[in-house]
Amino acid sequence: MNTRQLNELSNRFKEEYSTTFVDRWDKLINWERRHANEGGFFERVLTEAGAKTVLDIACGTGFHTVTLSMAGFEVTGADGSANMVLKSKQNAERIGLDNVRFVEAEWTNLTKAFPTEKFDAMYV
Repeated sequence: MNTRQLNELSNRFKEEYSTTFVDRWDKLINWERRHANEGGFFERVLTEAGAKTVLDIACGTGFHTVTLSMAGFEVTGADGSANMVLKSKQNAERIGLDNVRFVEAEWTNLTKAFPTEKFDAMYV
């Protein structure tokens, strides 16, 4: 896939993440049920790997960014959709988290958004 094709694909996904979809997303994934079903799996894997800083790529409405932050990780959530980033911030604030960073960034070009930053782990 060449750069032009990646950009076209990226633009199509942005259009699909309309405000309406963003508002429905959290209801679809049901944070409480998802958290219970995952049973701390990602937290255990990251802890065992010695990770402290995590980049949550394509973070959506921030589910893993928020849950990993609550577990003590320093997490940055990145999503190509401004609507998803806004909803992620709102979800973090609703829970009372002020130590989470969200960035509007395409998953196809993360080096542009994070040119010098290093993360112990990345989650997609």
